[in-house]
Order: sequence, then C-alpha cells, then structure tokens
Amino acid sequence: MANLDRENRLRHESSVAMSTVSAAATAVPSGKYIPPALRKKLQLSDGGGDESMTSSLAPGRGGGDGVVTGDRSRHATAAAGGDGDSGDGRMSQLLLTSTLMKQIKGLINRLCEDTLKSSVLKLQKLYLDNSRNDTTQCLSSAVLAVCITPALQPDRLQAEHMLLVAALHRLVDTTVGCQFLEVLVNRFHTLHSSSSSSPSPTSAVSSVSAMVRAASSITTAPAASKECDNIVALLAHLYLFKVAHCSLIFDIIRKLLERFNDQDINMLLLLLKICGAEIRKDDPTALKDVVAAVRAMPAQVSGVVDETRMQFMLDALTAVCHNNIRKIPGYDGESLQHRSRVLRGMIPNSVAMTEAQMHITYADLINAQENGRWWVVGSAWAGRSACDSRPPATSTVVSGGGGGGGNPAGSILDSKLLKLARQQHLNTDLRRNIFAVLMTCEDVVDAFQKLLHLGLKGQQQREILHVVLHCCMQEKKFNVFYACLCERLAAYSRDHQVTLRYALWDKLKDIASLSKRQASTVSRLCAHLLMKKSLTLTLLKAVDFSDLDPASVTFFQDLFIHLITAYPPGALLRIVEGSSVPPPLHLPVFLRFVSHQIKKGEIPVPGQKKAKDLSSSLDDVSSACQSYIHSAK
Repeated sequence: MANLDRENRLRHESSVAMSTVSAAATAVPSGKYIPPALRKKLQLSDGGGDESMTSSLAPGRGGGDGVVTGDRSRHATAAAGGDGDSGDGRMSQLLLTSTLMKQIKGLINRLCEDTLKSSVLKLQKLYLDNSRNDTTQCLSSAVLAVCITPALQPDRLQAEHMLLVAALHRLVDTTVGCQFLEVLVNRFHTLHSSSSSSPSPTSAVSSVSAMVRAASSITTAPAASKECDNIVALLAHLYLFKVAHCSLIFDIIRKLLERFNDQDINMLLLLLKICGAEIRKDDPTALKDVVAAVRAMPAQVSGVVDETRMQFMLDALTAVCHNNIRKIPGYDGESLQHRSRVLRGMIPNSVAMTEAQMHITYADLINAQENGRWWVVGSAWAGRSACDSRPPATSTVVSGGGGGGGNPAGSILDSKLLKLARQQHLNTDLRRNIFAVLMTCEDVVDAFQKLLHLGLKGQQQREILHVVLHCCMQEKKFNVFYACLCERLAAYSRDHQVTLRYALWDKLKDIASLSKRQASTVSRLCAHLLMKKSLTLTLLKAVDFSDLDPASVTFFQDLFIHLITAYPPGALLRIVEGSSVPPPLHLPVFLRFVSHQIKKGEIPVPGQKKAKDLSSSLDDVSSACQSYIHSAK
C-alpha cells in the first residue's frame, strides 16, 4: 500500500512539472528576441523578493542575430513569459550560480601551496565557461568567508589566498584584483567607522543592581573582533604581490591615525610586520611623514591608549624608517621572497609583475558608486575632486616623491630643478628625472632607493651612472656622496659596474679635455672605487702608460699619490696582490718614474708624509706589479 501511494505521488509531481514546462514553452517560443528595454521593464515589474535574489546576477548575452541563446539567457527568456515563468528562469539562474559557488568553494577549501597552480588553472577554465562578473563575485565571497573572521587568521592562510587572487589578476583580467580591493576597502571602511570607542571609565551607575548588571556584562563581553585586522593583512598581501600600490597602504595608515586607539595600533603593527620594509623602499618620503605624525600622537592620546604598546609601535616604526629590518617584530623576508617566486612561476614571461599594479587610492574605492570606476574599461567616471587629485608621475619624481599637485612650494621647486637641469644640458625627461632624484634625496640610501624605484631597464638604466658622473664633475669640490652612490650601484648590479667602468674609461682616454678641477674630481672618484673594490685594476687597462700626455701624467701622479697618502698603509699593495687580472704592462715603469720625481722633490708631498716613505711605498707597488706581469706571462 505504501509503495502504491509513493508511486501515485511521483506521477503527480512529474505531471505538474511537465505541465509547467509546456506552459512556459507555449508562452514564449524558443529563440524569441527580447528587446533590452522590455526585458528591464519586465524585471522591474516582478516581485520585490525575486528581484532581490537576482539583482546581483549578470544579464544574459545575446547572439549575433539578436536572438538570446545559451544557458546564460534562460532567466531573460523566462522573464518575458509572465510572473510564473520569470520565477522559473530565476531559479535556473540561481541553480547555475549555486553550482558555480560549490565548485569554487571546493577549490578554496583544498587550497594550499601545493594545489595553488592547479586551482588557478581550474579557475581560469571557470572564468571562460561562466560570466566573469558572477565568477568573481562567487570567488570573492568564498575567499573572504575564509579569510575574514572574528578571530585573527594565520599569515600563511591569508598569503596563499591572496596569491590566488594575484595570479588571476594577471592571467584573467585586472578587474578581478580591483573588485577584491573594492570589496575589502569598503568593508574595512564600514567596520572601522562603525566601531565605537570603549565606554568612559567615569560613567556613573545609579543603583546597586545596575552596577551588578554592568559588571556582569563586562565580564561576559566577547573579545574584540579581528575582522579589521584580517582585512588590513589581506590588503598588505595584495600590495606585496603587486596588485595594489603603496599609496593605498599609506591611505590605510592615515585612516588608522585619525582615531588611533589600541586596535588601530595593533593594525599598524600588523602592517609593519607584513610590508614595512617594502613601503619604505617604494616611498620613503611618505613613510617619514607618517613617522612625524605618529610622534606627535602621544601628547594627544595620553591616557587613552596603552603607553607601553604605543612605545613598542614607535620603536618598530623607527626601525622601518631606518631600514633596520632585524628590529621589525615578526618580519619574515624569506617567506616573501619564496611566495614571490611561486607567483612568478605561475605567470608567463610576457606578463610583467609591475604592469598590472593598480594605482587606486582609498578615496577612489570608497567613492566608486558615486564617481565611477576608472580602472574598468568603458566605465563612466566623474573624475577626482581637487583634494583627491594626484600629481603625474614625472611631478612626483621631480619633487622627490612628496607633495600634491596643487602645492605651490612643490611647483617652485620643480621649476628651479628643471631650469637647473636645462643649464646642465640634460635634455631628456629621463635624465631630468634622474637629476631631480639626486638633487632632492636626503642621503645615499634615499637616492639609491629612488633610482631603483624609477624602474629603468636596458639602455635607460645606463643613464643613471652617466648623470651621476656628470653631476660629480660639476661640483666645485669633490663630493664623496657621488662616490658612495656609485659604489652602492656597482655592488647592486653587475650591469651598473660595467657601465661605470666604461664611463670612466671614456674619461681616462680624454683627460686633456677636462679642466684641472674636473680631473682632480675624477682622480678622487677612481681612488675611492679602487679602494672599496667596486672596480679592479681593469680600470687602468685602457691607459697606455708608455705614451702619456702632460695632463695624463699629472692626473695619474695625483691618483697614485692619493691612493698611498689618503688610505691605510699597504692598501694599494694589497689591491695589486689580490687582483685577479695583471696590471697594465708599463705601470711599474710609471710608478718608478713618479717615485724618482718625489725623491728629487719635483712633486710636493701632501700632509705630514715624508718623501722617503712615500717613494718607498711606490717602489714596493712597482715591484709587485712587475712580479705579477712576469708571472702572468
């Protein structure tokens, strides 16, 4: 009897389903064209509940004839048939979306470093088979549900999920990463703005029972939510993987400084732990502004935040500013390098890491609904307001990385630098930008990092040392700043070392065309580079010491006397003995000639050095060079 009732029920359900399908087929013929205006009108005329369910779904795409085809158009075809058919179409679309969501959740749940590459390939296929908007929405929902929780998530889990987003950002489309940034920043803005400050400790309680209730509520209060901390960590990882720009990170830091309670201090420490060293490399000037702003905070927040925690954060921020990576709490540079290699391994060589980096600011993402999204191709955009406008890239470089586009002091500085660059005959934008970096930097480290931040490659990279040598020779006195900068560049890359060697060879071959001041500057520069082992004796390879003009004789006399008198005793001898290449053939003869001139008093001895000691040192170097040449033969 039970089996008979079950069979009757199944027959009834199948007959109802078949009648519904046949009614939908008779109401709307298959392949009927639905104008966009009518489709929108029918969707707006449906019930509020159904509309809310499908408002986030992308509309179906039409075929080449204007006929709606494919699975994606089922909801649009059903929308023209009436209320019942509209519900069936929406249910089919929701079924497709739920299936897509299940597939993405399965990939996210199994995500780790070992499955990262296969997950990226499968998600690429899902992007090809489904609507890009639907796939990105499902992916963002699945990823953020795992990474943004009331408890602080492990750094490795957050980094692996952001690696997935960064890979799709480059392999699928840049709108994938931009949509993640928009969701994260808007959620951070909502949570950070809505979080209320802690209750005042001086609040009075009117009765004993009220005091008891207040005490019980305090003891049973849950711990502070770490959702904002998780969002800040995700944004920091997206910056490390070149999806976001450092300007967004500095906007987040400024947002934290507006309220600046204990939770904001913890988030700032989390940012410094994840990407502190990197933001200093990208924009040291902005970091110094942040340090100055934070140092002015203790007087304003005295008694509101934990002073010990505040001092700990100040020490960490100072360590970042001074590039003291060892004192940054919890910083792990090796993990960052490893994850960057993993990301580069998933990206073809034709895709550059920095080309897909989006220079989107905090205000752009918060005001995207009102002003539009300039990072989406074809999207309407109202433009930035005057207060949010950013200066162009060349202005940023010329002004040393700081200041806005409307800063009059910055414009005066730019005009003075450009005028000075024209006077030095630096007639290209690239040379003028390098010159501006050299003139506006604070020290050698600052100049070195700003020059690397220009991102020059190949032929353009060679211009750096040419401009540095030009500026060095134009100084009235020898400036050791340029020598230290050349030393740092040569140690950083062999390309810079080779460029420096060829540039100095050109100067040594044409010493007669240099003024006395310029020749002395080049002599001091060569001595510094030889002593610091930035260059070897191959620097003298292009010089024929058997045929020197008077200007060259004076130049090399000054060079070798300076090498012996200005540096520790025996330094030049150790350079010759430890060299991997033999010295020039006639160098020993020239050194003996200089020693003979010193003995006769034809060359004045600088400082308190005795002529006999100086001559003896030159003879020792000459003998070492002669031995090296004979052994090389």
